[in-house]
Amino acid sequence: MTDLSRAVDHGASRQTLPLVGLPLPQSLTDVAKWIAGWRYGVDWRSLDYLKGAAKLQAPILLFQGTADTKVPAATSDELARIAPDVTYIQVTDADHLDSWNLDPAPYDRAVQAFVGRVLRSSAA
Repeated sequence: MTDLSRAVDHGASRQTLPLVGLPLPQSLTDVAKWIAGWRYGVDWRSLDYLKGAAKLQAPILLFQGTADTKVPAATSDELARIAPDVTYIQVTDADHLDSWNLDPAPYDRAVQAFVGRVLRSSAA
């Protein structure tokens, strides 16, 4: 989760209004976030870690499920574009943290390949 504000928007977009069943309007989510900022001191801009992604120096192995209900794929896509060394694996139909559960063998191979690459490059 690289941008809490966008993750909240993503989760809220999947909700409906009680009784009427209509989608939750973005304006209601915006007001709720404003209240959280005012009441609890949440600084939404400071919780956007994508702003500094270009400065990351560590290699990243990133799995993103296409059915993730917690983290919007757009933020992972953006991290993969911005950060200098990202191995980005999209897992079809995986919800949040389900990438391994759906198909452990390819997940394990990806982790082993990533770790092997990182170890080889650090030994050089």
